[in-house]
Amino acid sequence: MRAKGFQGTIANRKGATWGTAVAGGAGHGVYGLALATPGNTQLVEQKSLTGKITRRPSLLGNRIVDVTLKVELTYEGLETTLALLWGTAGVPSVVDTSARLHPLKLKDDLDGIFSTVAYELLKDTQVVEIPSVKWFRATLRAKSGEAIELEMQGIGFDYVTDSVINTTTTIDTVTYPSNREVAMFGHSAWEMNAQGGAGLGSSPLYTVGWEVTVERAFDRRISTRFGTKTSEPVPNGFAKVSGTWEFEILEDGTGGNASLMADQIAGNAKKATCTITGTTLAGAATQKFQHKLWFPHILLGEGKPDISDAGAVVWSQPWESFHVLTIPTGFTAGYLDACTYEIYSQKTTDALA
Repeated sequence: MRAKGFQGTIANRKGATWGTAVAGGAGHGVYGLALATPGNTQLVEQKSLTGKITRRPSLLGNRIVDVTLKVELTYEGLETTLALLWGTAGVPSVVDTSARLHPLKLKDDLDGIFSTVAYELLKDTQVVEIPSVKWFRATLRAKSGEAIELEMQGIGFDYVTDSVINTTTTIDTVTYPSNREVAMFGHSAWEMNAQGGAGLGSSPLYTVGWEVTVERAFDRRISTRFGTKTSEPVPNGFAKVSGTWEFEILEDGTGGNASLMADQIAGNAKKATCTITGTTLAGAATQKFQHKLWFPHILLGEGKPDISDAGAVVWSQPWESFHVLTIPTGFTAGYLDACTYEIYSQKTTDALA
């Protein structure tokens, strides 16, 4: 038997006790583009003098496990994966009979919020398990004409190849949601206005690509509690919400971007939303499957258009979002976080239950 990527099954399930795995099963499947879980034991050089030009064999040090998961952004099935980073979910509200709204908010303290990742590396022969993963970064990337990609990064506890929890039998019980529609770049729409201005209903921003990153600062700590394995990571700084808008041309007017140059110089604050709407109804009549991100206070970073040839002037504008104390006009009550993430799907339970 030889390992083949197309046979891989990936499960991501919220855990309960750091270092103790839970089994993936029904509803825990994630459609992956790629999954990297290098679980390497560090080799510590022996430096003692022995009269030889070469060293004695290295010693075995700590177990370092980093996790990177890349997926196409689907409209259903990523509620838990995203909620593990945002930290606050709750029982979803009913919208249009059958649709459910999952508002994900940035929890200040992520203690106790992590997952078990398991995947079949060799069909019916080898399952790899990362018993606990603390997710610290999510990046959404969108390019014109392509599927939107989500990349998640995390710090793992250990790398296990002989688990009695996640086995070749349990991995076959992993299932996926019935709606498998993928979010495309053309499904996304940005609205932007002055932070203290009116609502966002008639303020489009036209891009050819965009990126959003939510990152929490965590330290990997390895103590005598777990020997050579990682304890539950602890925060070491502020979380950061940032992004970039890519433009194919410098233009003014409705949907234009030329005004961003003056806004950046003056330090004018903005507010924005990114709405990604599927083609399939999640509700009974009007509500479609959807992702929506809310940014209440944006400041523009260093980025200016350049004339590099005789063609169109293309450029990119980086930005960072911050939390607010007062809800800006046009925003939903309670959406004070630097990024609130709404998911409209048919998942009826709490994403972090």
